[in-house]
Amino acid sequence: MHQPVTGPTGPDQHGSRSWHYSAVGVEVSLASTGTMKKADFKSIESEEQFVELLKKHTLYREDDVTFESLGAEGMYVYSGDDFRVDEGLLADMGMSALLIVGNVEAELLSIGTILCDYGVFCVTGDLRCRDMHYCTESTGVSIGGNLEIENLLYADCGNSVLQVNGDLRAKLAFISQCSVDILGSNQAQFDEDLSVSDLASIGLPSDGEQEPDDIVRAYFEALAE
Repeated sequence: MHQPVTGPTGPDQHGSRSWHYSAVGVEVSLASTGTMKKADFKSIESEEQFVELLKKHTLYREDDVTFESLGAEGMYVYSGDDFRVDEGLLADMGMSALLIVGNVEAELLSIGTILCDYGVFCVTGDLRCRDMHYCTESTGVSIGGNLEIENLLYADCGNSVLQVNGDLRAKLAFISQCSVDILGSNQAQFDEDLSVSDLASIGLPSDGEQEPDDIVRAYFEALAE
């Protein structure tokens, strides 16, 4: 029998912590925050400059409301393959737009941790993560390479968009109220029309009364605890 979520087990020798999610029966390791500093991010002074950078990397979406009015401040570029989701640092910086020139690897990638309810998050290379949570009001996410998700992508947004210039790979891509534009191939094993038995086949059993969307939401709620 799986044990309930009891909180972090404590850091290991690599500084990581893990949680056990009873409804799924998986150990989820969340890497500790890295050593990024605000000085590692280059501030872009004008929206026009930021848009030109996105166009240079084929990440800009013409006539898309989420890529308009990025604001007079809070636009940054980070170069390198060592970007980490440092919640405290990102919240302190108050980003309206972030361009990563490089690849991104993460355990749980939550767009709401990087952006508030508006703005854009763009990556020139590949984005690889174990799970991806995308629930914002009006944001844009644009990936220049492949989006490779080991487990689940859950996107429940308002006026938001996800563009992947390469391929999308995931066990489950559960999309609700979010525009998705995959320029390569969509290789997700299941989408939002899957059944409870489909979820069980990828390691998310139910108690017999939950709907698929409730099971997926509960999974991500447990990861965030």
